[in-house]
Amino acid sequence: MSSALRTADDINRIAFGYMASKALFSALEFNIFSILAKNPMTLDEIVQATGITQNRAEIFLTALVSIGLLDKKSDTFLNSPASDRYLVPGRKNFFGDYLRMQIARQMYPSMQRLDSVLSSEEDASHLCSYADWMSDPEQADLFSRSQHVGSLGPAAVFAQRVDLKGHNSLLDVGGGTGAFSIALCRQYPDLQITIMDFPTVTAIGAEFVAGEGLNNRISFLDADVLDSVWPGNQEAILMSYFLSAIPGKQFGEIFGMAREALKQGGLLLLHDFIMVGDDSVGPPLAALWALQHLIFSPDTMSLTPDRLNQMLDEAGFSVIDGDALIPGMTRYMIARKRD
Repeated sequence: MSSALRTADDINRIAFGYMASKALFSALEFNIFSILAKNPMTLDEIVQATGITQNRAEIFLTALVSIGLLDKKSDTFLNSPASDRYLVPGRKNFFGDYLRMQIARQMYPSMQRLDSVLSSEEDASHLCSYADWMSDPEQADLFSRSQHVGSLGPAAVFAQRVDLKGHNSLLDVGGGTGAFSIALCRQYPDLQITIMDFPTVTAIGAEFVAGEGLNNRISFLDADVLDSVWPGNQEAILMSYFLSAIPGKQFGEIFGMAREALKQGGLLLLHDFIMVGDDSVGPPLAALWALQHLIFSPDTMSLTPDRLNQMLDEAGFSVIDGDALIPGMTRYMIARKRD
């Protein structure tokens, strides 16, 4: 059931939501949550710590309090519980760098192009693509490093959900810097993984893999996944955040390539912004991420469990498991190659 809006205030929360987003991103840039992590501080103390002039700091901090990122007790400011848990560097659940780098610097400004994508002719691939974007070393570096940080938590959960006992080989298609591969190797000590992705991405991934001491278990194959031969004889194939980044018309071809590369009975592991409901009414974060993906993948397809089930069945796979991974945002599906 959709959450239909009832009041003008409901609309205003959406229309002016960009202001709150930018306030959050600026707070991360100016280390507000880190500064307040140890002790509450007065306005003057925050001015001294940040270098922001007093009048601007007062307006800024008032805004952060008003949207719940900070709290105020008497004359001092302090982190809200959520900010203290998720936005302080060094904390276990910190994902502020993901928000600060990828979302604030890349995704946030890219949404300005949505009108152009929606109004374009059927083939809008000339506007931009992930391949074009990742060919820019600076953009690839920023995207890859921030995506790695944002993927570590979900990857650890995913590694515990999927059963790869007895599997020795896995191909990570479009696996980026290897956050999911690293988590799977930690969980399954016999697993050997090959990551396929663009050279600008794999070069960064090699740093993370080396830092984890997994050079002997995770290797990289520089390739455009859509235009390359996949290494065969795989016991499992992973596609995380991959389907939403490619044209929908290529899904069947991709599933066929996966079937060709897998051993008999091999597993295909999918993880993406798959809407929970087959009626395509949400949840909001999954739907909005799918909308954002249109900027770089104008011809991608809305992903629903029923639609993927049908396409996988036609490609010779049987879905054996699936559930939410990031609540309200992503799901995973596990399918087995049929005889």
